Amino acid sequence: MINTGIIGSSCLLGHLWTKQRFFDYLFDPVNWELLRNQSFGELLLIDPILWDGPIAVNASQYIHQLEQLTQFLHETKVERLTFLTTFDLLPEDADESTEQLQSSDDPVLNAQIKFRDYINLQFGRVLTVRLPEILGLGQGFSPVIDTIINATATEGTLPLPLLERHQFYPISHIIADVDTAWKCGLFSANLASAPVTTFEIFEQVAPELQDRLPIAHPSDPMGSNRKSQVSYFWHDPMTGYIIDKESIISCIKEILEHPTPKEGNQTQETESTAEISETQTTVPVQEISVVSESTDQ
Repeated sequence: MINTGIIGSSCLLGHLWTKQRFFDYLFDPVNWELLRNQSFGELLLIDPILWDGPIAVNASQYIHQLEQLTQFLHETKVERLTFLTTFDLLPEDADESTEQLQSSDDPVLNAQIKFRDYINLQFGRVLTVRLPEILGLGQGFSPVIDTIINATATEGTLPLPLLERHQFYPISHIIADVDTAWKCGLFSANLASAPVTTFEIFEQVAPELQDRLPIAHPSDPMGSNRKSQVSYFWHDPMTGYIIDKESIISCIKEILEHPTPKEGNQTQETESTAEISETQTTVPVQEISVVSESTDQ
């Protein structure tokens, strides 16, 4: 029998997977030591930066989590590993063929880079799936969406560069898109959407807040315009994006009309993972709905 496992099962993204797919083993920090000396046919590894969102990440905790995972995975054998991570590992105008970032002055990003390199050296068959700002997991995953949601609680100019480009990904697509990447024999995939500027987002989905946007400055960041060389597996004609701008705007409108509760972002220890022991490593799937139905593909 070939075992399957998921690392990060109790976060929102993990719940999305375990609701739709069965895993023999559900792993979270409380039982990571059980990774030692295990063999898996397939292992899904959710980068801890995606558990509560890049905006909400605690730097010291994140770095410690990666150090622990590196230690426990050292004695683990995996035939196929799917690594879900962020666009931050690539330059802002990159695709899959572009040289990845090798270091960073940002301690979080630098730790993420080192962990990526470790994963690809440690395991033979790795599919790296990189995600932009995520739609459908609540707050903590997109600065512009969080700002719109919380705008009524603040006053004055909103802290968003006017012409900065943003790329988004409706998380309800993730399982089907990862399946497509494996079926096509890919080693990496940027799930890139057509970029949308801050101004375009507010113009389309929050026009009542436009007068609170700052003026554009030459020093403003340009933002993300990552592309995918393999977008033709998802979208025809090949544009470098798997989702067009109109679809993203429509999805943002739906997300803002039916937001995921902010408190739902907190990574929880489920009863099954909290009580797991060395004599009970197979954990039943939890029936927990975490993604708004409005983002279904």
